[in-house]
Amino acid sequence: ARPVYACYCNGITKDKLEKAVVEQGLDSWQEIVRHYRSEVVTKCALNNPSGSCCSEVFAEMVTEVQCKAAEKEV
Repeated sequence: ARPVYACYCNGITKDKLEKAVVEQGLDSWQEIVRHYRSEVVTKCALNNPSGSCCSEVFAEMVTEVQCKAAEKEV
């Protein structure tokens, strides 16, 4: 199966995002990207198939992961 990307520019998949949120407690695009990369890339028009920035989708994925994690704690 193809990976679901949260950030095409920096190669952050949904799986990597989940791991950073759940295991490291990270919750922002900048924190998560810097966790995996020393240099942050922002060339959305080139890298993202939609041609636009992923920030909204990225934030939605973070919230979704946080909600799922909170449900497991209850």
